[in-house]
Parts: sequence; structure tokens; C-alpha cells
Amino acid sequence: MLFRGSKPAKALLHVSGFHEMVLCDRSLYELYDVLKRKTPEALPDAEVFLTGDKDFLSLDLEHPRCLTVAQFLEEEGVEL
Repeated sequence: MLFRGSKPAKALLHVSGFHEMVLCDRSLYELYDVLKRKTPEALPDAEVFLTGDKDFLSLDLEHPRCLTVAQFLEEEGVEL
């Protein structure tokens, strides 16, 4: 996510423009841990970006799907 043009960055930009992002606590903790270690200066931006997201478990999804970033981009038709 930290590098423009990377698959994770493209996926994040696409999601923020066309979907409502919902993350589980585990993903958030991992994100903060990695940012803290690798680019602590990015933490304030991450806080602003992630404020207000719904809790994944509160959505009552019957069949949630897990995809890799590459699979998601391909299904969404986002050029790599």
C-alpha cells in the first residue's frame, strides 16, 4: 500500500472510490503494526482514512469472500 503503482495501492484506491471498505480488527492491527515499523510518518494519514469503518463482524455476511489483491483487481477489471 505504501508504494504508488503497486497492486495494493491500486486496490486501495479502487475500493475507496467504488466500494464501502470494511476491515476486521486483525487487518487493522496488522496495518498499524507494519506502518509503525516501516513508515511511522504514514500513521496520521491511515488514521484519517480508516476512521468510521464498520466492524466486519457486524455486517452479518452469509458468505464473505477472501481474495488476494491480484484476484480482486482482476475481478474488478482494474488494469495492473
